[in-house]
Amino acid sequence: MQRSAAHAVTVHSEEGPTLLLGHGLGGRPGDWQPLVEAFRDSFRVLTFAQAGSRDADPALFTPARHGAIVAFADDLSLLCAELGIRQAIYMGHSLGAMAGALAAAADPGLFQRLVLLNGSACSWRIQPRGIGVASQAFK
Repeated sequence: MQRSAAHAVTVHSEEGPTLLLGHGLGGRPGDWQPLVEAFRDSFRVLTFAQAGSRDADPALFTPARHGAIVAFADDLSLLCAELGIRQAIYMGHSLGAMAGALAAAADPGLFQRLVLLNGSACSWRIQPRGIGVASQAFK
């Protein structure tokens, strides 16, 4: 499976440092449009759809795996690997914020900066259920 297609990755601009935007639960990549417009002249801006969102390939989401936040962190890490993203600036909202924080903890070179909006250690388990990049760091 090509993750960039399954996650509906959109590259909004090509110039400058990479800025990757991750939406929260119930959100979608289009929610970032005002920020895409604000940053497109200074950054290589990318958006993607979280597993389970209406813009993502339904095959990405499995209830058993995505019952823990770390699965979304694994998705993010694997997506970045496929796209060759390292040392990016990551901005995440809610679930996207927590996924970014866990992915960064598992791989400190993945992001050079994190912008975390309304992230919390909510009631979702952080315990890993699957084998993946981020989940290995929390075993």
